[in-house]
Amino acid sequence: MSATLQRYIVTLYLASVALTASAVLLVFLVIDFGDRLKLYVGARAADVVELYLCKIAVTLVQLLPAAMLLGAGIALTTLKRRGELDAMRSIGISPRAIVAPMLVCAAVLGGALSVFDERVAAPAGARIDQLMVERFGVWGDWRYFYATQQWLRSGRSVFRVGSAGEDGIRDVTVFRLSPGFSLDERVDADELTPLPGGAFELTGARIRDYRGEPHLTVAEREKTRFTLADARAFALKAGRPEQMSSSELAEQERLRATAGLPTVRHALARHGRYSQPLLGAAGALLAAGLALRRARRAALTVALIEGLGVSAALWGLVVVGRALALSERIAAPMGAWVPLAVLVAAGALLLWRVEKAS
Repeated sequence: MSATLQRYIVTLYLASVALTASAVLLVFLVIDFGDRLKLYVGARAADVVELYLCKIAVTLVQLLPAAMLLGAGIALTTLKRRGELDAMRSIGISPRAIVAPMLVCAAVLGGALSVFDERVAAPAGARIDQLMVERFGVWGDWRYFYATQQWLRSGRSVFRVGSAGEDGIRDVTVFRLSPGFSLDERVDADELTPLPGGAFELTGARIRDYRGEPHLTVAEREKTRFTLADARAFALKAGRPEQMSSSELAEQERLRATAGLPTVRHALARHGRYSQPLLGAAGALLAAGLALRRARRAALTVALIEGLGVSAALWGLVVVGRALALSERIAAPMGAWVPLAVLVAAGALLLWRVEKAS
């Protein structure tokens, strides 16, 4: 296939994706604004504008994979309605050659979407949560993602943290366990302060020793120090995993595992940062296989119905994979990448059958 024809197909595909994404994004934002209009009455216009600029970034990441697969069906249907698709096939251009430029373009879009999510959409999502709480008084599930993590573990020490913020870590209880998992010592302190070299200092410590005779010995110290296996055991970052960068997600996974906390959500978010944008390319392959069937009518309505069906299948695979990973039935990487693999396999099989029949 000539370079001119490839550019023509790519241009038509990009135009279809842009049109679809703009239409879906506009409909979503209008519905969202109408649903929340009562929240914005009396609010500063600048806050509302900032909120929706952030929502555009977040929503674009969520909707663009669906627009990418819908665009493939629309572009191929347009070629068929113009008679150009039949002309290409009559001179020996295979369905695989027709689809290849679109798939390369979709893969590039998926990679760009991953970068956009990392650098723009993730911070925008965190800003949305902040604006909804501080400007519009809507808490939602803020407490679930942003509350202080109260229970932590490091080595044989278990910590209960009352509050943690910019002013420090306060109201701390340390349970020191023996190798046999019995309680050796309990330390209640007013404040915990990290020191260089992996040490921590407890201020206003009240120590209960369960190892001596008599069974319980109570002592008070103004300050006491101890060392943790990981000096950053308290460097857990609050917030939704999807709003963190890939490097932060990897670090938080390690710290949470050290602290004995679940890491599945963070692992899913880290792998999903790359797998979910590529779902658009996999969906485009499947939608293209459906659109290239010889008996298929060259109607945009058919393309939209097929695209919506593929979108529903894509969404269902993602939900099932995520649910299985969260319930620890499968590993988090499998939950993120298996839906992509299933779509690629189904699309490749369908395209092979179309090419074989032509």
